[in-house]
Amino acid sequence: QEKDKRYPVVYWLHGIGGAQTGVPGMTARLTSAIETGKTPPFLWVFVNGMIRSWYVDAANGKYPVESVTLKELIPHIDATYRTVASREGRMIEGFSMGGAGAARWGFKHPELFGSISVLAGALGDNADSMNRRDGGKSFQEIYGGKMENYEAENLWKWTEKNAGEVRGRTTIRVAVGGKDGLQGTNTKYDELLDKLNLTHDFDVVADAIHSPNPVYEGLGDKNWDFYKRAFAQVATPKSGGSSPSPKAEANTKPASASASVTAATPAPVAAKASTTPQGFHLNGEHWTYRDGDFEMSGILLKPEGKGPFPAVLISHGLGGTAENFGMAKAREMVKWGLVCIAPEYTHSAKFLAGARPGAGKAGAPKGGAPKAGAPGTNAPRTMPAGYANYGASKENLRRAQTCIELVSKMPEVEKQRIAAYGHSMGGFVTIGLAAKEPDLLKAAAFSGSGVAPQDGFPAPSVAAAEKIHTPFLMMHGSVDNTVRPSQSASLKEVLDKNKVPNERHVFEGENHPIDQTKREEVYAMIRAWFTKYEVLKP
Repeated sequence: QEKDKRYPVVYWLHGIGGAQTGVPGMTARLTSAIETGKTPPFLWVFVNGMIRSWYVDAANGKYPVESVTLKELIPHIDATYRTVASREGRMIEGFSMGGAGAARWGFKHPELFGSISVLAGALGDNADSMNRRDGGKSFQEIYGGKMENYEAENLWKWTEKNAGEVRGRTTIRVAVGGKDGLQGTNTKYDELLDKLNLTHDFDVVADAIHSPNPVYEGLGDKNWDFYKRAFAQVATPKSGGSSPSPKAEANTKPASASASVTAATPAPVAAKASTTPQGFHLNGEHWTYRDGDFEMSGILLKPEGKGPFPAVLISHGLGGTAENFGMAKAREMVKWGLVCIAPEYTHSAKFLAGARPGAGKAGAPKGGAPKAGAPGTNAPRTMPAGYANYGASKENLRRAQTCIELVSKMPEVEKQRIAAYGHSMGGFVTIGLAAKEPDLLKAAAFSGSGVAPQDGFPAPSVAAAEKIHTPFLMMHGSVDNTVRPSQSASLKEVLDKNKVPNERHVFEGENHPIDQTKREEVYAMIRAWFTKYEVLKP
């Protein structure tokens, strides 16, 4: 009936041994609530968490549930359905094992989820409790029997670590039955949230046992009120635009940033359009730009103060977006004193199943997903016809250059101190930009990226890289099977030959998403590199 509207999404995580048999009853309850006006319409996605995945990537590599859900399922949902494809439009909710998964993902990936719902969470707080829960079976299968693997995914630690990124930005609830054996653990988690000064709901539903239906029924209308509050900041914008436009978070500062504010690390605020280039429109942290038939959109964050500040272009990879990739990086880098801009590229999740932005109505290229090149060679992943329009394509380099032009016109920006960072295909854009405009960037960095032996791929060719003068920081996982480590090694050879300053760091045993698995190290290296080459001042 309302074909132009977009809708928020709840990703629901089931418990141990959970199946889809309970889905019809849950969706019937939701349909009734929508029809009676108790809750706004939203999409409900029921994630397959296997029998006992605990919603992490298994140490043995057999069940990469977290990676598949966050890197494949969510982009697919956003590309296929009319979703509000931003953190404000996503909730992570789960029961029992799924409640633990919801807590972990919500705090581990605050850039993806704007609300967290933990129902009777199986919130084991240490490796010993996990090992005892089912005779050690989960501990062995999922964590390889190693405490360090468990502790790396410890939801209690993620909650404490990222409390500052969640505080004031995320709607949270914890609910548990009064006759549920997990009441004590959930109460302890409630106490931790209180200690961290995280506003949240905590409900003990009298007489409810360890089952989701009694919890929902016991909450009554309060359950639907939670969804209303969670999605209150999200309008249902009309589709067909360059980007959904959730309510701006103007002047909202994560507490961790405000608590550590110094002259060198200004707190992030929503950008203000002091000067407006023609065709550029800024709404809080989201912007659009139009020049005739050319349209693009993205996110923008600026530090507090008048500047002048250096700036950084942040470029997402295949299936990412300016919102779910760029915003997370920007919230960190703006604390360094950088104006941060991130656009949507043609390989964005928003355009893989529909019209590429500013490039007609061609959908995702035919031929399926990219296939790995021959092992032991420098061949990049083999790309079906059309994939050459992604990565460092002419269209995307125009988008990157336009972003640089836009921030250069802002009085708060010192245009002689502009840098770039990209991951995966976003790294291809970064390399391609440095090759096309050798004097544009003060410094550049990428993770999980590199060059191709010849033209015709999303990655720039070795020949194109010969034109680069920009100091480059390269970071790669040693077992990356998406962009081969040899591709960054080939770029280093070119830069070394041409005496261009560069460093290449390889993380042993790490696969492609080192921007997440080695987040702190990656941030530290980028910040040090930008400081070394005077993008940032010591």
